[in-house]
Amino acid sequence: YSSDKYLNEFCRQYYGHKQAAKATQLYKDFYNAYWQQRKPELQGFERQFIFQDLRYNRALKDIAANFNKPYSTNPLIDISAEQVENRTYNIIPKDNGTETVIEAIIEGTKKSASEFYKVAKQADKVYKKMSSKDRAFFNDNLRQQAYYMYHLNQALHQLSQGYVAKDQKQRVDLATEALASLKEAEKSLLATQHDVFSKWYAGDRVFGV
Repeated sequence: YSSDKYLNEFCRQYYGHKQAAKATQLYKDFYNAYWQQRKPELQGFERQFIFQDLRYNRALKDIAANFNKPYSTNPLIDISAEQVENRTYNIIPKDNGTETVIEAIIEGTKKSASEFYKVAKQADKVYKKMSSKDRAFFNDNLRQQAYYMYHLNQALHQLSQGYVAKDQKQRVDLATEALASLKEAEKSLLATQHDVFSKWYAGDRVFGV
């Protein structure tokens, strides 16, 4: 088994020979755009730790809940059932070149947002060159997912910046921007709802932050 071979074959099957190579690279770039919040512990497993989607949901809620409480260098809360401290988020500040968790979040989401935005914009170009029969799956499976992760990173980045800001107007402005980014993230997901998947996200409460 070869992941590279499988991915190439997958892209040729669903997106055609002309766009397969570009689509293959975009899938790799998409995965590599995720914030790696701590260094790996296993040799040969470079991206052992990534800040996946559900962590954004929980982190946004934790910071929102603590937004008007006394400042903390780590406003995140571990799941009560965790037996190992910090395993809920696995953020190591020094691995991010920072001193605190909140600083690591700000730096990590800034970089990740930039990388996901690049993937989304490249996906736009590939999407336009695809045949009409291949566009829907590419849009649902990669293009909108890249935009979703871009907006999700923006939301957490902006809310975290607002959390550390001292000026009240700036705090409100950044929190407002975070909410707008979260709504854009929701739009990206809802854009993938069609046909038999028309109510795919109807039961989700991810965006009620």
